[in-house]
Amino acid sequence: MKNIKTILPVLGITALALLGSSCASKSDVDALRQEIETLKKETEEVRKETEELKKETEEVKAMAEEINRKLEEGQ
Repeated sequence: MKNIKTILPVLGITALALLGSSCASKSDVDALRQEIETLKKETEEVRKETEELKKETEEVKAMAEEINRKLEEGQ
């Protein structure tokens, strides 16, 4: 019984420490979730910009081919 009385405060402190760390972990998790959402939005923006650049590249390529064809016809 004496051993149990000496262990109880240690268990209480351990439980408080675990609860405190789990609360800190929750805030860390929330912060990470927000960061993930921000990164998802940024990734989507980059995808859209990449698609636009691909379209522009295709347009420029088509124009270059057209110019090249006209130059060859002119010679």
